[in-house]
Parts: sequence; structure tokens; C-alpha cells
Amino acid sequence: MFEISPEMLKVYLARRTEDIATLKMSLKSNSILGFHQVGHQLTGNARNFGFPTLEDLGDRMETLSSKDLHYCGPLLLAEYSKWLREELAKTK
Repeated sequence: MFEISPEMLKVYLARRTEDIATLKMSLKSNSILGFHQVGHQLTGNARNFGFPTLEDLGDRMETLSSKDLHYCGPLLLAEYSKWLREELAKTK
């Protein structure tokens, strides 16, 4: 892992904030596409930014099935939102 500057971390967390809107829209439109997209990004880059625990969450998002969207989608969104709130609080 390389050294992450505070500016890079701020940009990374801002992008994760945008993910929340993507996931909410996915739930509203009854589509798993947003979950798959965000999950793929997390599994690909979370560890590089110092958040290896997000890989598991990303994997669960990326493999979410249409039949599980209504039950698991809100749970995944809540878990991700909680993680993001906690990380943003650390940067203040």
C-alpha cells in the first residue's frame, strides 16, 4: 500500500458519498446495477486506500441478486452509510 495524502483521502471519501446516492437510486428503481457498480469499485480500490474491510462489503454488493435486492439492499446501504459516517467523522 502506498501513502495516502489527506487530500486524496478527502476525494476518496467524497466519491464514496456519491455512492450512497447511487445505491439509493438503485433501490428506488428496483435495479441491482448500482450495487454491482459500487461493489466492484470497492473490491478494486478499498484496500489501496487503507480500507480492506470494505472489500467484503463490496463483494456482497457486487454479488447481490435481484431476488435479494429488497431485503439485502437496504441492509448493505445501511452498513455502507454507517462506515462512511464513521470515516468522515475521523477526518474532522
